[in-house]
Amino acid sequence: MYYSTQQLHAKLILVTSIPILAVILIIINATNVTAKNLINERNNQLEWRSYQSSPAEGSTRTNRQNPPREVLLTSEEARIFKLINQERAKAGLPQFEIDPVLTDLARAKSMDMVSHNYFGHFSERFGTVHDQLKANDVSYCNAAENLAGGSDLSKTFGRLLASPAHRSNILNPIFKRIGIGIVNGSPYGKMMTQIFVD
Repeated sequence: MYYSTQQLHAKLILVTSIPILAVILIIINATNVTAKNLINERNNQLEWRSYQSSPAEGSTRTNRQNPPREVLLTSEEARIFKLINQERAKAGLPQFEIDPVLTDLARAKSMDMVSHNYFGHFSERFGTVHDQLKANDVSYCNAAENLAGGSDLSKTFGRLLASPAHRSNILNPIFKRIGIGIVNGSPYGKMMTQIFVD
């Protein structure tokens, strides 16, 4: 009987310890993910502040009411901008104009997804892309948003082109202006947002 009671106590301790250990491991993992995202967010902000490059080719008008300002793209953003315009040229479409306000909004959306660990067109902070555009007084009639995640940007861009919905945004003749925001972090390695307006 004494042996059975000891066995029962050992089993009870084991059964109650497993959920506690699981909770501890979840907390440790969540802390590590949060710390990693904070480091990535700080690095992204430093990169944007310190990055020196030539302005992207093409016009830099923000919308029909605001005066133009220079756009400084990161090397990754400039690469995607170039690839998008190459695809448009192949389709006989005019080149996109890089838009500084749209680029700021795209970066903010990518950063939001990385910082708050989600992937989707709706943000609890910004709402939809239409909400973002309205909140920032961007004039437009038509707008769309492409989201993608991946560590290899060439492959990520290839997946966008392979998706009919994403490809149609890139090759939509109605759209004239684009913003691109690429942020390091998230389970994908890099988060990319593309915002298109007419």
